[in-house]
Amino acid sequence: LRDVPSDLKGFCGFSTIMALQTVIDFIDKPQQKPVKTKGKIQEWMYNDKDNSGHLAVHVTTEQYEYVAGRNVVARRELLHWDIDVRPGGYKVVQRRGSPDNVPDSGDIFPDTIALPDFKRDPTNEDSIWFRNLNYKLFAKGVQDGKKMIEVKNVYRQIDDGPIVRLQDHAYYEIDECSCIDIMFDGYPPALKLPPQISYCLGRCKQPPIVNSD
Repeated sequence: LRDVPSDLKGFCGFSTIMALQTVIDFIDKPQQKPVKTKGKIQEWMYNDKDNSGHLAVHVTTEQYEYVAGRNVVARRELLHWDIDVRPGGYKVVQRRGSPDNVPDSGDIFPDTIALPDFKRDPTNEDSIWFRNLNYKLFAKGVQDGKKMIEVKNVYRQIDDGPIVRLQDHAYYEIDECSCIDIMFDGYPPALKLPPQISYCLGRCKQPPIVNSD
């Protein structure tokens, strides 16, 4: 729509809309209403010959309501994502610096997403130093005018309802704000992922996939 600001269009606007919805929900119902999201990579493939790949991810979001003095699950949504990264879409970035010489946030893995402070803090057990996350695999949704990430399928289940494939949904849209950002202990694997503690996915807002479970 021509009259809609660009900040509210496509995936660039997804995080803005979600933030506005959170404010509206709080004003409408200011009781505790937390949302918890967790996810798990189900399938993984990375081809370092042409920098392409595939991943399938389960993401569960639980909406809580404050009832009788405690939070209870009011709604549970499962999304299953099938995502391809086209040839040339991925790039491997090696970590810079050390626990004794911590670079600025954007310089640890240059030309990707800057790390939050706690990920840079050598004393934090969830930091990249403690977990030895020394390689990153990064893909931008659009490079040189070409779409490099393709969301093939998104399946959704609400509570115990049927599993349905979303059709013509905004989740399939890819734009300049789309990305995949995953860190590893060691060089990114081709087919078999390392133990959970040794990799991290979930810092890109579009597509909203995480690996935390």
